[in-house]
Amino acid sequence: MSGDYPLFPHAMNTHDLRAMRDAVRRALELSEETDGAKKEQLAKIVYRFYRRGLADPEKLAGMAVFLSSSRTFRRETSHTDVEAKIAAGNPSLS
Repeated sequence: MSGDYPLFPHAMNTHDLRAMRDAVRRALELSEETDGAKKEQLAKIVYRFYRRGLADPEKLAGMAVFLSSSRTFRRETSHTDVEAKIAAGNPSLS
């Protein structure tokens, strides 16, 4: 199995996936976002906190919406986006 798989080596069962799915769906409802990139950000936050032990979908959703709306999170995300564009060879950022 490849070491770069995002969930490796953390095994999850159906209950885990259902709880995270419900949390992401609820977070999308709370934030009223439809953007695919925003959905991915919310899912990453939910996953990160689920791994730390927060398993309640409502609390996970609230945490994801709160963190995704914070200035610190937006700054971290935009920095990552710029790094990805540079790595991809975007000439406007060189």
